[in-house]
Amino acid sequence: MTLTMLALAAPALACPWAEATSTTCDHRPDDRPLAVPEPDQPREPPPVAAAAETPPEVAFEQVEDDKGELRLRYGMQFLPDAPAHHLFGRLVSERDAYLGAEVRYMPLSDLFWTGRVGAGLDVFGAGKWDLNLGLWIGGAGEWNRDDEGLRLQHAPIAGTEVGIGVEGTRLFTRFRWLAGIGGGPIDDLLTENELLVGYKIVDFLHVFGQLLVLNPGDAERRQGVGLGARMVL
Repeated sequence: MTLTMLALAAPALACPWAEATSTTCDHRPDDRPLAVPEPDQPREPPPVAAAAETPPEVAFEQVEDDKGELRLRYGMQFLPDAPAHHLFGRLVSERDAYLGAEVRYMPLSDLFWTGRVGAGLDVFGAGKWDLNLGLWIGGAGEWNRDDEGLRLQHAPIAGTEVGIGVEGTRLFTRFRWLAGIGGGPIDDLLTENELLVGYKIVDFLHVFGQLLVLNPGDAERRQGVGLGARMVL
């Protein structure tokens, strides 16, 4: 009897945490599998605010400042009577209209000087080809020899100018015809034909040669040649 009681008590002693009605002893409640932590997942970077839109680039186009140019010219002209100094200046707009002045001075001849101030326009407008129509006013002086001696005579003059020319990359040429009207005996000295051919050494400095025909009217025709330089500013 004692053995029977021990046998009945054995399950309870062997598995004291089991319920009274259970004859089996599986495992302790604390023996359940431990939860294995999952490996750390890579953290997503925090959302970054959308980058500000790049403003569109503004393209600046360089525009050449083409407001015109100043042309200064000096020439030594070899005429039959004596050499002459020729000073010429002309302000040319972007449409090739112009305002200019010129003086020819011949100290050793009867014709002492001529001077003109004029303005005109280019029929072709801006471009390498020019067709100029202009008007001018001025004066002329000469030494008048008569029985009374040597006298300096001056007369006002006015006239017109027609010119045609072309400005190339290196070469340029121009023909001018000038006709003057005045109130004295020196009027016929004011009609001129001028052919000029030049070469551009650099952008602002040019050299040229010219052929002159003076007095193509009733007076005796005079011809000459000239050499000079032109500066463009």
